[in-house]
Amino acid sequence: MIEITNCLICGSDKKEIIYPSTFDGKTWEDAAPYFLTNRKKAVHGDIAKCSGCGFVFTSSQFSKTEYDKIYANITIPDQGTNDRSITLRYQQLADMVQQYCKAGKFLDLGCGNGGFLDAMPACEGNGFEIREKGSDLQRSDNIITGDFLKFVQQSSYDSEPQFNFLTAWDVLEHIPNLDEYMQAMAKLLSSNGYLFVTVPDINSSFSKVFGSKWNCILLEHLWYFNVDTLSKYASRFGFDYVSSRPLLFPSDAQTLVNRIAQTGFLPKISLPGFISDRVVKLPIGVTFVVFHKTT
Repeated sequence: MIEITNCLICGSDKKEIIYPSTFDGKTWEDAAPYFLTNRKKAVHGDIAKCSGCGFVFTSSQFSKTEYDKIYANITIPDQGTNDRSITLRYQQLADMVQQYCKAGKFLDLGCGNGGFLDAMPACEGNGFEIREKGSDLQRSDNIITGDFLKFVQQSSYDSEPQFNFLTAWDVLEHIPNLDEYMQAMAKLLSSNGYLFVTVPDINSSFSKVFGSKWNCILLEHLWYFNVDTLSKYASRFGFDYVSSRPLLFPSDAQTLVNRIAQTGFLPKISLPGFISDRVVKLPIGVTFVVFHKTT
């Protein structure tokens, strides 16, 4: 694994471990069962805090290639968060985005099956789903799959009109080479365009109450921003902070119970159907942040 020696925000090489690792594996094969919604249980690497600016991050990380292999080898079962909770979440995000952008061309990075594109019918939406490094770019309807950096390099965005806004829902915290992605997103976005993101907020009440047992302290999460550190970081790439607000996260009851079991608070149980599909909205410590490109 790679030791992160310098802070992503301020460059300091001074840090302290605030939550020691609960992951006892060594290889990416060991790590794969502990990634994403259907993980065996919630574990994490060493969580460090920068002594200079207070930024929090996973201290030892796998290489970019190893993370590619982990995500490429995860099989996501059919069961999980139900369609209604997904639809509600994307509609909530769409309502918030439309306060700033009611029309225009946009790209949704990490788009999954395109649910957010469906929630924005008045806009010309394109999705990009990140896949294994080096994979060929594939297009299906308005979704592109493959290597995002290759997509940006091969496109002609230096000379053509670009996207009016970009969205990245729960994406930034997963990316080891985040500088390259931020540079690429800045290149795709037109002047005076908007960048909308959601991230786990290390300053949230949930984070402060639950500490290392916070539901967002996970092996797959590499960077733990708050609004201040994310704003400082984004400004390096030409993005000015506009606004932020905490999100209520829609979840079906069974997924909620599964997540609680993964953290070790309760044993895993299967709820009866009339309860398991019931959707609740919870403040889990995720924040919606808006940036404006000034250059």
